[in-house]
Amino acid sequence: MSNFKTEAEAIYRLRKHVQDGTAEILVAGIRNQLGSASPWGEPMRTADALSIGVYPSRELMVSFYEVKCNRGDWLAELKDPSKAAAFTRYANFIWLVIPDRRMVHDGELPEGWGLLVAYRDGLRRITVAIRQEVEPMPLAMMARMLVADRARTNEAIVRAVAIIKEGTQVLNETKGGSDG
Repeated sequence: MSNFKTEAEAIYRLRKHVQDGTAEILVAGIRNQLGSASPWGEPMRTADALSIGVYPSRELMVSFYEVKCNRGDWLAELKDPSKAAAFTRYANFIWLVIPDRRMVHDGELPEGWGLLVAYRDGLRRITVAIRQEVEPMPLAMMARMLVADRARTNEAIVRAVAIIKEGTQVLNETKGGSDG
């Protein structure tokens, strides 16, 4: 497996890339506001993923990840940079995550953005993102991140319990017992 075809596949790789050996928490599918309407008149936007460095000794920072699975999607992003701007102004580092290096032509990557490309079953850093100064993240966006992370954590707990139950059942069956 080298390329990815869906955003979910890219997020899986990104989660491994960001959280392996670092002090960052990655949250996917973050909205720029709570509820369905912004009191400031901003359109509702959803970030593919944001990560937050959580240990001061390793650096407190926010990274924004824009996932694009095909060239047409990337060209649409270039035509409307306001979509990403809903998040990039709060991110110290901005990354584009793509399945194939040929998808982004020379000169298309916005200044300061990093580039992560599918490689084997992970991601490879092609261009390093340049640190930028940021605006403080609005409390509503932070709240959305916590809500999304809580939902992901709850889902992981439910999956873990199911796996444990299934493993216990298999263990009991191999010992000739029952689980009830």
